[in-house]
Amino acid sequence: LEIKQVVEGGHHVPGIVEARVTNVNEVWEVLRTGSNGRAVGSTNANEHSSRSHCMHCVMVKGENLINGECTRSKLWLVDLAGSERIAKTEVQGERLKETQNINRSLSALGDVIYALATKSPHIPFRNSKLTHLLQDSLGGDSKTLMFVQISPNENDLTETFCSLNFASRVRGIELGPAKKQMDSTELFKHKQMVEKLKQDLKSKDFQVKKMEDFNHGLEVKIKEKDAKNRN
Repeated sequence: LEIKQVVEGGHHVPGIVEARVTNVNEVWEVLRTGSNGRAVGSTNANEHSSRSHCMHCVMVKGENLINGECTRSKLWLVDLAGSERIAKTEVQGERLKETQNINRSLSALGDVIYALATKSPHIPFRNSKLTHLLQDSLGGDSKTLMFVQISPNENDLTETFCSLNFASRVRGIELGPAKKQMDSTELFKHKQMVEKLKQDLKSKDFQVKKMEDFNHGLEVKIKEKDAKNRN
């Protein structure tokens, strides 16, 4: 799947499935469907190894019924596949390609984290589809939480050290306060509607004034006729 830039500054993936949910059962059903599509496989390190990242996005739209103000919120729930040493997992063929892709995308995420931590003017979001898709959720207007899982097994000491070093780098990043994401498109529509209503009211006011003037003219004529009749 390709990632496309959209006008509002966000990202769109043509072909991705969006499901509208109205209750908890529908949410669980969507989560199950997504989970069933995830690639898993067996390696020497893990019998049920994740061969892909699992990314789930929740989009929420809020509307203020009094002033018409609209907000859009996006919550990414991402379960990253663990980094793997090829020598340890002893994978080959398709599993080897999966491992290389996983490690490459995690490395790209590490580069983004490093660039954010050092406040670099260039953040390499586009080096990976993972970071490209998460770009607007890793920026200054969002809030990010990362949970790093480590293995207590002594044989996994090297991976544990790498994970802890990565976690300490993530912990040092300051994105700033999260901001309310106003939906400017909806706001613009409401402003247009308000302007149209104002114009309609002006037009109606003008018509009412015209009618009042006409009525006033008739009243003056009637009074003049009454005066003539009395005379």
